[in-house]
Amino acid sequence: MSLRTHCGRCGSIDIKKYGTRNGFQRWKCKDCGRLSNEKTGTIFSSRKLDDEKFKRLLHHIIRDSTLKTISEILNISSRTAYVWRMKVYSCLSKYFDHIELSEKVWIDEAMIPVNRKDIVLQGNKLLRGTSRNQIIVCCGIDDQGYCFAQVGGRGHLSSIGSLRAYGRHIKAGSILIHDGIFSHDLLVKELNLDSEIYKSTTQESKKKLEPVNSLIAQIKRNLILHIGGNRKYLQLYLDWICFKRQFKKMKMIDKTGFLESICFQSGVLFKVKDRY
Repeated sequence: MSLRTHCGRCGSIDIKKYGTRNGFQRWKCKDCGRLSNEKTGTIFSSRKLDDEKFKRLLHHIIRDSTLKTISEILNISSRTAYVWRMKVYSCLSKYFDHIELSEKVWIDEAMIPVNRKDIVLQGNKLLRGTSRNQIIVCCGIDDQGYCFAQVGGRGHLSSIGSLRAYGRHIKAGSILIHDGIFSHDLLVKELNLDSEIYKSTTQESKKKLEPVNSLIAQIKRNLILHIGGNRKYLQLYLDWICFKRQFKKMKMIDKTGFLESICFQSGVLFKVKDRY
């Protein structure tokens, strides 16, 4: 963890060292008069797990261990395991705010079923085809391996919805490789993209779209691990799935250190009573 440069309470930069407590340097704010340490204002501020157990917890989160497994191995409650998993996922929400794909960019949409309680019926029958019972996930990946996945609403993807989901993550002037659905037209026009269209009906076209198809397959496989997850938090799961690609070729000790650093620097505050 890095040294604090501002007050964890009011944000003032006028702070001074004020001894240590429980191994953490403390600072006192000259403006508000309150004390803070490195954990203040982060998801770690209320952490009760010791360092060793917490690193083991991160290890199991990275491995996508079930809540039951985490609970049994670490001797903590399933709720504690769940809350910490969601805390970590929440910290990644800002990580993708500035992700921008460039050069060659592949995009496509995946359809994820809504939770059973949210299913919309027409009379006593399910809606047919692409409907409000399916959540659109807009997926993108470039030739450098950077990727993102963004919830794009329900049912059919509109042109505005496509621009909203993809627009801020694709650099203007890039080459867009896609299946040519009408809702991509506005995106291509607004970002001045070169467009390569491959209808995914032939084997050759599927090869051309393989990078994004592979990403979608990974998303669907990982969502099975969180099959009981509330779709209300689908974006958090998607961010986690994409973030895990950063771990390639890293040792586990480096993975846990990297993840802890991202969480600390995210500035995300997490209140269980507000969210779960």
